[in-house]
Amino acid sequence: MLTRSLWFKFYIVLILLLLAVELNISLLRAPGVDSVPLPLFALISGAIIPAVYFKEFLSFIKTKKLLFILISGAFILGLISAFFSPLPLWGGIKIIMAWGVCFGISILLLFLFALEQKLNVFFLKGLLAIAIFLAGLSLVEVANSDVSTWLAKTFRSGEIQLVSAGVRAGATLAHPNIFGCFMSLAVLILFSLTEPMEKKKPFWGIIIVLCMGISFSASLNAYLVLCVPLGILCCQGKTFKIAFGTLIIAVCFAYIAKSPATRLSAIFPARSASMQKKSQTSSVAKEKLRYSGIKCRMLLWESAINIYRQYPFTGVGPGGFNLVLKDYAPKALLRIEEYKIKKNYLNAHNLLFNILAEFGTLGIIYFFVCGACALNLFYRKYKFFPFLPVHALFAGILIPFILDNFSYNMFYLTIVLTLLFIILFQGECFLAGSKEHKVNCQET
Repeated sequence: MLTRSLWFKFYIVLILLLLAVELNISLLRAPGVDSVPLPLFALISGAIIPAVYFKEFLSFIKTKKLLFILISGAFILGLISAFFSPLPLWGGIKIIMAWGVCFGISILLLFLFALEQKLNVFFLKGLLAIAIFLAGLSLVEVANSDVSTWLAKTFRSGEIQLVSAGVRAGATLAHPNIFGCFMSLAVLILFSLTEPMEKKKPFWGIIIVLCMGISFSASLNAYLVLCVPLGILCCQGKTFKIAFGTLIIAVCFAYIAKSPATRLSAIFPARSASMQKKSQTSSVAKEKLRYSGIKCRMLLWESAINIYRQYPFTGVGPGGFNLVLKDYAPKALLRIEEYKIKKNYLNAHNLLFNILAEFGTLGIIYFFVCGACALNLFYRKYKFFPFLPVHALFAGILIPFILDNFSYNMFYLTIVLTLLFIILFQGECFLAGSKEHKVNCQET
């Protein structure tokens, strides 16, 4: 007979699989609705769990009041911004609904972890298993053009990103940057799961596989997500050896794969028949090279500031940045990213600038309120010193949103939210740490 724990584990596996396979299906025929994401069905089917354990769910809400208050405030702000947006209201509502799926799944998972405390570790191990599989798939992707073409057509609308080293791997995820950052997060999750780490035989094998995946993504952001937290762990004597060893492995793979992420000037925008015109002139190509990488992001940030100046209070509404970008982008950006801008493909590539453009002053104020609450909860649980794997994981969650904005990717946003909720709101301390440190971990 299947126990409650086994049913919950099956449901967690289902959620992870549906999230990792980034597909939308066209079942609903409603005005303005072309397709729905697969994770929505996992959320709908899981809604029965709070209904069955209604008393426990009410108790869960009471103990996590701050979480529900902050989330409710964020959605109210989103609705206000959508209402005052110069863009159609329904577009903003659809974005808010997509975020609702992400937050809903994360809260539901957190409730499952409250019912069965060991399920949080099972979830982390599940993430690690998904990451290892995707890393292996990325090896096939970069080695076989037919596989890379099929993956691009199935999961990335036919977009194949090329760099000087070859194809950028993305596996089943929407973008190589998302894939690479997920690989880096998986390394940090492994650090958090294993204690003592260096005595576990599979540890270094898994590190090698994940670092291989990072190198195939050719993502500078992924290397930042990995190297900055590992640098934090290098400051602590107990984790210095394994953190430094992992850094060496990552650098070696970057060199062996000739990853452009190790050379900032070599990061090029996407190049594929589906994303660019074959008739692109040599002058535009040269400008793409001159403005690649960080410089292109700075042009996007300048665009966000231009939008904010026009709509300073509530912004242009959820998902509005890419829709109005053509009217506020500098001329250089309009030339080098003309196709993507016309197709509403770009975002601000920075969470703060994205909030500034889409939610205005109200959004920025509320963001810092939420950030202050999160830092306070983190400090009360873990302190800021000594540095432990949980500090590295926390940093790894935040870093990708500096040079990118993954808040519109359902897979990455759901994973990040769940990890953040586990760190901040879980009562037990399952993350690796010293015995002295565990005394500080109290129920929030």
